[in-house]
Amino acid sequence: MEKPVAVIILNWNGEKMLAKYLPQVISATDDTIADVIVADNGSDDGSLVSRRHCGEA
Repeated sequence: MEKPVAVIILNWNGEKMLAKYLPQVISATDDTIADVIVADNGSDDGSLVSRRHCGEA
């Protein structure tokens, strides 16, 4: 079943902000009705590497 809500976070070199706020967004989001998606725009600060390491990307 498709979820009716998608929380989409646009990112460009936001490693520190993602590390600080993404876990809060994920914990506050009901995963039965919503997906949290991080869309990266060519970051070179390791944003997605650090999120993948945490299992969040």
